[in-house]
Amino acid sequence: MPKDAPTAGMDAALTYYTDADVQYVCSAAPANFAGIAAVDLASVAMDPGDYALSNNAPDGRKFTVAEKAGALITTGGVPTHVVLANTVDSTIRYQTTCTVDPAVPLVTGSLVTFPSWTGAIREPV
Repeated sequence: MPKDAPTAGMDAALTYYTDADVQYVCSAAPANFAGIAAVDLASVAMDPGDYALSNNAPDGRKFTVAEKAGALITTGGVPTHVVLANTVDSTIRYQTTCTVDPAVPLVTGSLVTFPSWTGAIREPV
């Protein structure tokens, strides 16, 4: 019997992540939603139009987060993680590492652009 994960099911799972209403860049991985405050360097509001669901190569489905420019850096430091969170139910919906030049930390009061990035679910193997 072949293995299958219907697109509707994968999209429902991805929608949990894309229901996040704030994206943070952090200096470390927060342990929970309350922990974001201790490591938050900058944040930007997100709305449903900032996410797109599509096919993933080589298989499965992915979500793409749109680039967001002009976010104010509230605390200087070296970013290591990007976090999607939902402030309505105080949950971290997705977190991942980010790659930056550590010689160029974010400076308080400056602006930062959150680049576009993706997360994915693969087909069952």
